[in-house]
Amino acid sequence: MRTIFLLIAFSTAGAFAQPPGRMAALQQSVDQKTADWDSLARTLESRLARMLPCDPRVRTAIEDVNKASDARLAALSQYWQAAAAQAHADVLSVAKALADEDAAARDVDTARAEAEQQRIAVDAQLADLADSLKRRAQLDEAGKALTAIAEQVRQRVAAADQESAKRTALTAALRDLQVACLAREKSIQTEIAALTIETARWSDYYASRIARAHTECSITNQGPTRPLRKKQ
Repeated sequence: MRTIFLLIAFSTAGAFAQPPGRMAALQQSVDQKTADWDSLARTLESRLARMLPCDPRVRTAIEDVNKASDARLAALSQYWQAAAAQAHADVLSVAKALADEDAAARDVDTARAEAEQQRIAVDAQLADLADSLKRRAQLDEAGKALTAIAEQVRQRVAAADQESAKRTALTAALRDLQVACLAREKSIQTEIAALTIETARWSDYYASRIARAHTECSITNQGPTRPLRKKQ
């Protein structure tokens, strides 16, 4: 019981919980690379405005921002992939806990059924003995012993009932946790899919930005800039 409650507490409190240092380092990398890219991207147009169309620094400036963008997106990809791995591990852990709990609950139900059968049998014996006691006083000691046994059996039944209720509540909590973990895993996969689309869009944007610079240089008839090389 204690082990499974600890699992619930850990999984609920530790969403996206890779080893703390691992996720913290990945988040820090995302923050730093996002700041680097944002700093370059915000000033790109103002820097380009001070350059002539065919100035080699035009292409360099755009490529620098492009590289910073790629670094940011790569850091984001690493973060979400790590989060996805942990989310999947959590789903598997909760599924195992549920399977273990279901098995334990079946054992409790079996023990409870056996105790209930014993209680019924002892109560029946007590009823028979009560009739006999009315006629034979020497059965008094046997009656006391049987009554004590009956009380023990009733206590076993009550304990089994309490354990069964606890198991039922725990199973319900684990199922709720499983739903939450599956939803978190799905949400992370959605983020990864969106990041893939965003990566492609930024790649297209910077390619078109360099193509535009090439066109502006050609229009001024001052010689073409170097064409954008496709990424390998």
